[in-house]
Order: sequence, then structure tokens, then C-alpha cells
Amino acid sequence: MGIFKKQEYKRGCNLYILAHIQILTMKQLSFVLIILLVAVSFAFSQESKNSLYLFKILQGHKVGFIDKTGKIVIKPQFEYVNDFSEGLAQFINPNALDKYPFSKDGFVDTNGKIAIKAQFDNAYDFSDGRALVKIGDSYSFIDKQGEIVIKIGEFHDARSFHEGLAAIRMNGEVWFIDTTGKIIIPKQSGYAKDFSEGLACVYVRGKAGYIDKSGKFVIQPQFDDGFDFSEGFANVKTGERFGYIDKTGKIVIKPLFESAYKFSDGLARVSTNDKYQ
Repeated sequence: MGIFKKQEYKRGCNLYILAHIQILTMKQLSFVLIILLVAVSFAFSQESKNSLYLFKILQGHKVGFIDKTGKIVIKPQFEYVNDFSEGLAQFINPNALDKYPFSKDGFVDTNGKIAIKAQFDNAYDFSDGRALVKIGDSYSFIDKQGEIVIKIGEFHDARSFHEGLAAIRMNGEVWFIDTTGKIIIPKQSGYAKDFSEGLACVYVRGKAGYIDKSGKFVIQPQFDDGFDFSEGFANVKTGERFGYIDKTGKIVIKPLFESAYKFSDGLARVSTNDKYQ
């Protein structure tokens, strides 16, 4: 997304299993099918949380939405539309995908009506009642009426709001603002990610630590990479391996994994030797 360190694509996961299927017995096949059903069921439950129980469908290269009963709620009409967030979904104006960078982004409501006309060079999901948009080379935040409420054109970059705060960056320094544009956390050096469970990952001289909402480091920069907290734990990278820490910075699961994702419903997806567990 081009916002200092890319805004991570967040997709909750309960249990993912990648199976190299060779010759399976009926018992093994049944087990795999059960696991797949669990994973699919969870994926739909997570999707429903994020998109107001509306799911995308594709018909003749056009995207629309159905509800959980399968009823078409928004007929397929968009070339590109994102999932719903806070009742609105970002879309690219019809027949404009082949005209980039001249295509524009806007927002539709859950009835498929255009709520905010396509006028932005880039637009991101609504969060905390604000959406980050880009016009030319400048970022701003808009409200749900499409009005610019925070101009940050003088700043180099910005991230979306999470837990009432958004990170903005200029000349290698980061501030956090609230939804009115007031600076809440004074400048920090380096990069910053979003707040999750009261903490945000901030990078200083290439090392990741975590600050609280007062701007104080509660976990000193020491990791090669850090990610969101979920259910009290955050996955961090040390060297080439991933493990988990608690909110004091204590390593609770040693960095043994080639990849690791956040916890959801008490489980986290990890991989070792190119195999997911």
C-alpha cells in the first residue's frame, strides 16, 4: 500500500493445514476433510465479522455481494471493490481499471449505492470513522460523508486509524494523532505500525520494540521484526526465525518457526521446514 512499512494484510486464521496429499486411507481423508471444513467455517466467520455478513461474488467479470443465505444483496457491477468496513466499501470507478493512474477510488454503502463518489487517487478502509485517502501526492483523512477532516499533506506518509490513533511520518520521524488530528504521542524515530491491544510496534535503528499510548517504550527495541498483539501475544522475528512474546516482552514461545501468524481463538498458524502446523 506504499505507507512507510506496508500496512500488513490482516486476515484472521484459526487453523490452516497444508497437506501434501499422496495416497490417503479413508480415515486420513476423512480427517483432512474435517480440518478443511473447520478452516472454511472459520474463514467465513472471520469474513462476516469484517464485511457485515456480506460476501463477494464474481459474475461476468463484475463483483457483487451476497448475504449468508446466498441472496444477492448488491448485484455484480464493480470491476474492483473491497470488503466492507464500518458499513462502507472502497471501489474503483467502473471501466477505469485499464486507465490507471487515472482511475479514482470511492465508497459504496451496503445497498450498493455510491456513498462517496470516486474522486481519490487511493483510498483505504474506514476505521474509527475515518478513511485514509490520497489526492495527488498528499494524504488526508475523510469522514463518512466524504469530507476531509484531517489534512496531512505536509507530512510524508500516514497509516489508517487503529484504537483511535494513526501514525504519520515525516523525515524519518513518527507522530501519532487522534481522529481530530491532535498529536497525542510526540515524535518517535524510525517506523511505526498500528496499535493493537494498547501497544504499537516502533522501529529504532532497525530494531522493533513496542510503545504504549503515552509513547513510552514498554518493550525496548530488540527484535528484527514485530507484529500486532492478539490474545495477549505478538509474533516477533529474531534472526531468521519467529516466536512469540507477551506484553512484558518476555519470550513465551521460542523463535523456532520459519513463519508465524497472530493468535485467534487460542490457535496460531506457524510453519517449520516449509510445512504448516
